[in-house]
Amino acid sequence: MISLKSEVLAYIKQQCPQGITLTKNRKGLYVKVSKMINGKEKNLNQTINMGLDLSMSVADMKSAFETTLQLALTTKRQFKAQIENPNFTSFHTPKAKGVGTMGSVYAMMFTKEWGQCTGKQQDQVKSFFKDLEEFFGADKRLSEFMEEDIDNFKDWVAKKIMERPKNMTGTVSHNSINKRLGVLRSIMKYALSKRLLSNDQLINPDARVKNMGIVDLPRGESKRKPAFTFAEQETLLAVIAKSGVQKDWDMWAWCFDTGMRHDGELDGFTIDNVDFSRKTITFWRPKTKSWSVEMVLTPRMSEILGRRRKEAQLRNDRKVFPSTSGSRRSNWDKYIRMCNFNKNFTPYTTRHTYITRLAEEDVNMKVVMELAGHSCIETTMTYYTKSSSKLLHNAMLKISNGYSDTKNDSIVKENEDSMIGHNSKKALK
Repeated sequence: MISLKSEVLAYIKQQCPQGITLTKNRKGLYVKVSKMINGKEKNLNQTINMGLDLSMSVADMKSAFETTLQLALTTKRQFKAQIENPNFTSFHTPKAKGVGTMGSVYAMMFTKEWGQCTGKQQDQVKSFFKDLEEFFGADKRLSEFMEEDIDNFKDWVAKKIMERPKNMTGTVSHNSINKRLGVLRSIMKYALSKRLLSNDQLINPDARVKNMGIVDLPRGESKRKPAFTFAEQETLLAVIAKSGVQKDWDMWAWCFDTGMRHDGELDGFTIDNVDFSRKTITFWRPKTKSWSVEMVLTPRMSEILGRRRKEAQLRNDRKVFPSTSGSRRSNWDKYIRMCNFNKNFTPYTTRHTYITRLAEEDVNMKVVMELAGHSCIETTMTYYTKSSSKLLHNAMLKISNGYSDTKNDSIVKENEDSMIGHNSKKALK
């Protein structure tokens, strides 16, 4: 037991609210939240060390207590939310067997979580973590994160992005901030799986809340991405063919036929992902961290692989379509200009077109979800609920034709009425 000065002891007892008390050894604060269930008291509790030392002054002891009290209040709020959850039935959840810090868990999980991503994607993750580390510090305990910390980080990183020399517009998108929060959530999830963090230590311990209390900034409605008509798709491929660069034609035709994401899927696709005996492909999807379904080769895909196979086998990385995001974008823009197409068509258009075609052909939504590699059916549903330009055009034609028919009927009726009037005049004469 630590001997506290009467002034400090009185201050602590005066400031502690119900449910938070000084421990018997006077070294920490004891947090307890209870509830009667089926006639029995169930409780969640935790002791938080204040780190007091006899050499500390009265002011330093009070300061240490106030810092610990803020953690205790957050823990109490988390316990209360957890214990009042009607779906919360287990009050003996696994306790953390170690202390997880942000930096140590990140280092532990990086290879397993992002090791199969492209070099560019790994560099992005490292960049996002660097911002987290700069603000929170690598030694920040995951159990000590509070809602206020996340809000302060959002403000700080927004200002940092806006003040970058390369940021000519001085603006920042919510998506840029949310990606950094996503890395922090991944760190939290991994720590939970390794019992370096317990669920009751999360900002929001409610199991139904997937973000664990690390809430993203709202996403604005993005501009609708256009899909090619079949004629536009073939026009683009014809222009590429005319340019005489076979590897460009092979890459873009492959994109239209598979709907692959370019980053991680197309540029990570190797000749080993092809089963030539079964005439199928299976490839890794870094975004969803899963393998694709087995996709059957179309005749055009088989021709492309026939041309690319030997070169891919000679490469150390065995990639079929070696390229970078920048080179693909430059290549795409060149052909879009040659076709005199709208600049709204981006390289992503190949994937959007692929999925839109499947939806237009009334392919089962679950099948489309698997072929596209969507992690949830809601993403796939948007291709069914948002009509393509083809469907919108046909709808407008129907309206136009219906209006014309109605107009013609009106003209006929008007003429008939006029003739009736004319004949009646003759009859009256």
